[in-house]
Parts: sequence; structure tokens; C-alpha cells
Amino acid sequence: MFTYQGQLKLNGHPLDGDADFAFLLWDAVQGGNRIALPLRYPQLPVVKELLNVNLDFGPVAFDGDTRWLQIEVRSSAGSGSYVPLTPRQQVTPVPYAMALGGLRTIPNATSPTSSRAGGETGS
Repeated sequence: MFTYQGQLKLNGHPLDGDADFAFLLWDAVQGGNRIALPLRYPQLPVVKELLNVNLDFGPVAFDGDTRWLQIEVRSSAGSGSYVPLTPRQQVTPVPYAMALGGLRTIPNATSPTSSRAGGETGS
């Protein structure tokens, strides 16, 4: 799961109210293959143009290859057609990830070190 935060304007003005959203994950900035089923969020609140939503495309959606997020929105919640926002947004790795496959990092004065379950440390 990751958090997506964004701003939404309608005709150049900040949107303030509910809107329906669909989030789609792709393997290319244009065209390509859809990676997972769309995530739909009806009547998601947009407060003073700010949007904040947690997205979970499942455990197999991210395999190390580049992924692109397509967002579709309809501003009148519950009616009308979805409008795709362009361009798709690249999903990038989290810069502060602190764990990987049974390892964890331990910050020190010069750099983080890794620790195994048994307490051994190394750089």
C-alpha cells in the first residue's frame, strides 16, 4: 500500500467537495499493459483542492519494474463520465524504506547499517 497525495482543480479553480476517482496501474507512461484491477473510490473528499488516498494494488503489482499511475475523476460525485488526468504519474520507490526481507537498518553517525534477525550487524 502507498499514499497518493495530489491537488485537483476544475477549470483552473481549486475543487472543494466530493469526487469519484478511479486509479489504474500501468507498465508504461502511454499504452502498455494494465497491471491490476482498477481501484475505485466514490465520493472521495477533496478539501481545498487537496486529495489524500491510500492505494493497495496487491502484493504482485510491484515486482521491481517501473509502474505508472493513471487517475480518472468525475467531479460531480455519482454522475457523468470519468475524465483521465494526464500524464500518468510514475510510481517511485519510497526513499525512507527501512526494511527488506528480514533485514532492518540501524542508523549510526555516518551511515545506516543492516541487522539480521540474530543481531549480527554489517555495513
